[in-house]
Amino acid sequence: MKEKAQQNVAEKEERAQAKKRGAVPSASKAKKARKEAAEPAPRPLTHEEEVLGKAAPLLDWKIRKKRLIKDLKPGIFCTSHLIDVTGEGQFVLRVSRPDATDMRNLVGFKRDSEYAFANTFGRNSLSPPTDHHLKETDTFIMKWLEGFTVWNEEKVRENYRIVVQFVKKIHQLPLTDISTSVNLVPFNPFECCEQCLQACKNQQIALPDNIDDLFVVLKKWCNLLVAAPSPSDSKYCLCHNELSGKKLLFKPIKDGHIIKCVDFECASLGDKYYDLANLSRLNQFTDDDDVLLLKWYFDKFDDKQMVRMQLLKAVADLVEAMRIFALTKFVADPEKVKAQEEKQAAKEKKAEPTEAEANQPEEEEEEDDVGATLPDALYDRVLHCYSEFESKACSEEFSAYLEKGLMGKT
Repeated sequence: MKEKAQQNVAEKEERAQAKKRGAVPSASKAKKARKEAAEPAPRPLTHEEEVLGKAAPLLDWKIRKKRLIKDLKPGIFCTSHLIDVTGEGQFVLRVSRPDATDMRNLVGFKRDSEYAFANTFGRNSLSPPTDHHLKETDTFIMKWLEGFTVWNEEKVRENYRIVVQFVKKIHQLPLTDISTSVNLVPFNPFECCEQCLQACKNQQIALPDNIDDLFVVLKKWCNLLVAAPSPSDSKYCLCHNELSGKKLLFKPIKDGHIIKCVDFECASLGDKYYDLANLSRLNQFTDDDDVLLLKWYFDKFDDKQMVRMQLLKAVADLVEAMRIFALTKFVADPEKVKAQEEKQAAKEKKAEPTEAEANQPEEEEEEDDVGATLPDALYDRVLHCYSEFESKACSEEFSAYLEKGLMGKT
């Protein structure tokens, strides 16, 4: 008995020494480990729980019952979701993609600036109220507008007068309305193209063979615009810069329509002619439509206004194309990426021909398919925008038209 007691004491001492050395877990740690092992793995969050969790930092909604109504069409940088909050109404959550910050940095967008413009437009009844930017989850929360519909490009052209009046309201907003936390630097479309070109080269993204030649023309146009006398009405103002029919919401009323706009990723301080140029090109205005647009906006029309807008209309096409090119690796279609990798692997394998193949006539090497990994919609869009700019940049007639119109040369 005495021997057993001595053995127990020795074992306790040995165990105590082992604990000090960390060789044996303490009883509490061992118990905790057994408990954790016995507990089932946490249940994965449902899609609805993930979406609603993005609004969790908003303390006002902590005790409110929330539900996801539906997912809205996603954008390049964000997903959008319509939710209902008991006692508050319906809201849209715009949630950034995990890699959205890197994407925005590539093309010159800033999330804080986007929120400042959304908030400013909302306070001036030009867009849905956007009251919250939850930085913890990089989520915007804006009020859902009942009774509003989206128009297509044809509807915008047919109702250009009320659309132009709406754009004038945007351009008349005082610069002091924007948050002082935002550094209002005027947007320069020429510099944006250069930034995106460099981003493409850094990522080794395939670009059209004539890209450098077109950028020489772009530089000439930039110098031409700088050298030309500035119109008296070309002071910088707040601009949306992406007013396609899909970004405009309309609600019929007795005397006409109420208009609101959404999506402020491209919004900036800038040249009103550039904003008008985007309104025109994104809604497929013809030259005759542009004349009416300028007459209605300025209450007059002259050729220099038209020439300035036509130049910026062409440049805006290149801006959009270069932004898509720069984002290729972020928005690529996984299946197309896989196909491209297999194609490349086959190409490398073929690089070591057998003796029989070496004696065969050489086949022409296939060129890299520019934008081959982009989703179909973006692929079609980037080719359209690039070809629109290309056709004008390669036209001596268009260049002569710009010189004559801006500089008065004959």
